[in-house]
Amino acid sequence: MRNDNIENNEITEITENLEKIERRDESDLMVLIKDQRGATAAEYAMLLMAVCAGVAVAMKGLGTTISNATNTAGSAITSPGGQAAK
Repeated sequence: MRNDNIENNEITEITENLEKIERRDESDLMVLIKDQRGATAAEYAMLLMAVCAGVAVAMKGLGTTISNATNTAGSAITSPGGQAAK
């Protein structure tokens, strides 16, 4: 029974605090925080950064692959004397 009273008191206290917060006038800072008009631009910027990072990683891997293919092709080409080209 004692635990029920404690829980009820906690619930009552939380409810009272929430009511106080709702009654309180919002400051200019809170208005700015709740304003979500600029959130879309920030989300697009983050998405663009993620895409650019992915492209950079892909280009690095592709560059390595192309370099290895070119080196392999170059070493396969031999000069007229049978020596590999340098």
